Amino acid sequence: MKIAAPIVILAALGLIALLAYDIFDPCGHDGLHRSEENAMTCLKRYHDCQQTFRRMGLGTSKHTSYAPDLKTLKTAIRAKAPEMETDFLDALSPKTALVGYYFKALPTAASESGSDMLPICAITAVYSRSGINTFIIDGSGKVYCKDLGGEIIDTFPTDLKAEGWLEW
Repeated sequence: MKIAAPIVILAALGLIALLAYDIFDPCGHDGLHRSEENAMTCLKRYHDCQQTFRRMGLGTSKHTSYAPDLKTLKTAIRAKAPEMETDFLDALSPKTALVGYYFKALPTAASESGSDMLPICAITAVYSRSGINTFIIDGSGKVYCKDLGGEIIDTFPTDLKAEGWLEW
């Protein structure tokens, strides 16, 4: 009987640990991993910078409402709206990881992304360690996610919902 009590206690603690892991899973769809949240924040900031670029009329042509590339966006926003948080723009490159994610521009037709804003995706730097989801932000500011198993996306999906992307 004296041995049974510690075994029961250990079993109960094990069950509590399993339940706690299930509730606080850092990479599950119930809650995003911290680096996934940070990646989404960067995508939203990118969208905010593009909206500011458009609102301030910073394009070189009256037909260009958004910055056509990241270099143009960084230069214009830093010169005309220095109060905006733009440090993350330096890491919007497939060569530099920021908050556990690589960021890259996705070539697309304007009709696919919903606007002429350059779509950006966030790809996990180390799959399952820094997150599992790849994120895309479209021209309307909607963020979509999909677990690509660490694969890299090269173009904006033709039909997000049909290809299994979930609006987050």
